[in-house]
Amino acid sequence: MPDSPAIQARVLFVDDDLSFLQMMRDVFGGTAGGAWEIQTATSGGDALQRLRARVVDLAVMDVFMPGMDGLQLLRLLNVEFPSLPKVLLTGMPDTNTREQALEGGAALFLEKPASAAGYDSVYATLNELVRWHKRFSERGALKRLSLLDLVKLECKSRNSRLFEVFTGDMRGEIYIKEGVIIHAIMPGRRGQSAFTYLTASPGAVFYLRQFVEPIEKSVDRQWEFLVMESAHVMAQLAEAPPAAPAEPAQVSKDDPSLAPKLPPPSAPMIKMAALKPPPLPTAEATAVPPAPTVSLPAPEVQPRVIKAGSPPPTTLEFQGHDDLVLDPVPDSLPMDSVVDPGGFKVEEMVLCQEFREVLYSAQCMDANKRMRLAEALMHKLTGFAALLPLGDLERVELNSTGNRMVIRFDARRCLLVRTNTKAIQPVGDPSAAESAEEWLARLDQSRGLLAAAVMTRDGRIFSRSFGNDFPQEVLQKVAQEAARLPELSLKNAFPAWFVRGLFSHGQLYAFHRQDGAVLIACLARLGIDTAAIVESSRQFTQVRAV
Repeated sequence: MPDSPAIQARVLFVDDDLSFLQMMRDVFGGTAGGAWEIQTATSGGDALQRLRARVVDLAVMDVFMPGMDGLQLLRLLNVEFPSLPKVLLTGMPDTNTREQALEGGAALFLEKPASAAGYDSVYATLNELVRWHKRFSERGALKRLSLLDLVKLECKSRNSRLFEVFTGDMRGEIYIKEGVIIHAIMPGRRGQSAFTYLTASPGAVFYLRQFVEPIEKSVDRQWEFLVMESAHVMAQLAEAPPAAPAEPAQVSKDDPSLAPKLPPPSAPMIKMAALKPPPLPTAEATAVPPAPTVSLPAPEVQPRVIKAGSPPPTTLEFQGHDDLVLDPVPDSLPMDSVVDPGGFKVEEMVLCQEFREVLYSAQCMDANKRMRLAEALMHKLTGFAALLPLGDLERVELNSTGNRMVIRFDARRCLLVRTNTKAIQPVGDPSAAESAEEWLARLDQSRGLLAAAVMTRDGRIFSRSFGNDFPQEVLQKVAQEAARLPELSLKNAFPAWFVRGLFSHGQLYAFHRQDGAVLIACLARLGIDTAAIVESSRQFTQVRAV
């Protein structure tokens, strides 16, 4: 039997660089082996003329072109050719342009290849997109990329991407790093189970987010296997007949076996409804065995001092700490600060919804950049809450030398306010007699202080906890991630040296000295001895952290 004819597709490349267009013809034309008919255009106007004259299956555009750039052309094509898949291909990728492209309707945002392997990877990704488009256009139906389709394309492109997924009343996240699925989480599920549920759920709504490193890695299987299993589950759901409505069962109060089962406890995230939809079938029987569950021993009488080199965190069972609810928590801790002589002043305000739409902006030079900062901090700090018994994230506070910023999270909206409040960053004393390890060993358990850790300039971590809710391996991981918070804020135009996350059950502080040492403190949400905590932070400036 003769082989099936190759899929014929017309692909338009738009770039003002003639040599690059010729290379596309030569390299991709040879790789396609006659399956692609490649057309080229040197400007946005030229591209519009060619698209109006002949139907194509894919438009690949450069970003930075004279006259009409790629983003402007993208907006025009969305109006005139809404069903045409569009890809931005650039040699100078940056996060801001990527966000604008994907939010503006581009199917993919790719970097121009610089090697033979890079050309092969880009071709494979574009060819997959062409196949997808032709398959549905030949059926006479237009179909948007599904979550699973986009995950597959991002993995083939070796991109880093965070997907925020809403299914029913629950929220989940899928993390892809350089084309590898590394983490998935939702209330009651994590790892492969969460990935399968989120990608196979009918009617799931998803958003592309700026990638941030997750607090843990819960997926260790190849993305091809995960996508195949999710596609199999989707096929099973599509073939299953709709269930007939059943009469409510009469449950006997005396028979516990007939009582409805409660869903598993949800992972701590931003407050969402607790309603859980019916479970989807998964492929857990063939999955890699999960990490062992560690049952923590009874609380120790003496606090522990932990040195660097602890193993990575595993799945942990935490105890509650309701007994820590004592007094109302202060809105803020006193710091070495002075208000400007001109008086307290709000310098900037941004209100956004779902990190996609700016609802209100005042005195803000770049509201989108502020929105990305809030989004990145939200994902990073909810990652901490997945490992520590902190509860739901409520707000984040940041201090730079000359400004203070507060970000409040409420359901799917967030409010960011920046003021002119000044604070003095701790310097540290490199000649101090007492080391960070010695200081932690004698650190008093101030009321509300649950755990503390110090990361020295050379990356060593010393930690101490006053109970089993904060085990050593988790404190090690949290300290490493919290030490990156200033870098994260600096990338988004706010050089913060102090970050405080306020959760429903606890608080997390990160003080960064000018010499690079970091103090991490976990506090009770209620019952804080303010004076003692402030004194501990001041003592931190007088220890040797080398």
